[in-house]
Amino acid sequence: MSQSEWMSECPADFRDAVFRACQLRHFAAGEVLYRYGDPAGAIFGIVAGAVQIAVPADDGQETVIHRDEQGFWLGDLAMLSDRTRLVTVTASEPVRALCLPAARVVEMVEATPAFFQPFYALPMPTYAPRCGSSPTSP
Repeated sequence: MSQSEWMSECPADFRDAVFRACQLRHFAAGEVLYRYGDPAGAIFGIVAGAVQIAVPADDGQETVIHRDEQGFWLGDLAMLSDRTRLVTVTASEPVRALCLPAARVVEMVEATPAFFQPFYALPMPTYAPRCGSSPTSP
């Protein structure tokens, strides 16, 4: 996980703090990591397996908009903005994931304010290529 695109660009002390604060969770295929509308209680990093991300449609069905696997981090947008979840994330096969509780993120940033920047940069590897640019380190 330290070699994921996001983590590989983070300072070593930040990576160490994140890994110390994480808990390893296991999800069976078809199990939901979180649902649309849930409170944002954690950030997840996929260690093994794969997930699919779905959004609700007007007819009550869900549409899968993204699939990802090992090295992918998710859950940051809702958590960092203190909003409810905008998507449903489901294990598409057995998943092992690092779970970083929101309370630990707050503690980390309060103890080391410079840690806010790496958390803020978490979605860059996912969104920048879709916007026609590549993420760069500060």
